[in-house]
Amino acid sequence: MEGHPSLTGAGMFKNVFQIAYVTNDLGRAVSLFRSEQGVAELAIFDDFTLDVEGGGKAVINVALGYVGDTQLEIIEPVSGEVELYRTWLPEEFAVRHHHFCHRLDSVAELDAVRSRYEQAGYAIALDASLGETRLFYADTTKLLDHYQEYAWVDGQAEQFMATLPRN
Repeated sequence: MEGHPSLTGAGMFKNVFQIAYVTNDLGRAVSLFRSEQGVAELAIFDDFTLDVEGGGKAVINVALGYVGDTQLEIIEPVSGEVELYRTWLPEEFAVRHHHFCHRLDSVAELDAVRSRYEQAGYAIALDASLGETRLFYADTTKLLDHYQEYAWVDGQAEQFMATLPRN
């Protein structure tokens, strides 16, 4: 696309494992995914907290589950550093596609992909961790109309994800 630097080799479409949506009413969104999309089983977690680089927190309510091999995530921003999610939503009820998440094989690969985004002039919209798991969101909204999240997942998070419902 004209006006956007190249991300050749950045892993932009490598290892997509999650499709994520944001909403301003998690209960209503989950009901819609159950009735309209046939996603019967989702685990719901209130006050899920990400540690944001620089010492902040992002608190979200989240629904998680798998449809086949793809993880579905529905996020309701609650408090803290959640503008990345909240600004995506209108005043009235909505469910909006927000990002794809890509699992990377190592922290070194995560750092290299992040560096390529930064060198190409893309902003890092959020840099966070959850336990030892590390993640960042590249702001690809002008190019793709959504964010790209990249994550390196530690063993504890891997065990947690194995407990999520399968559809």
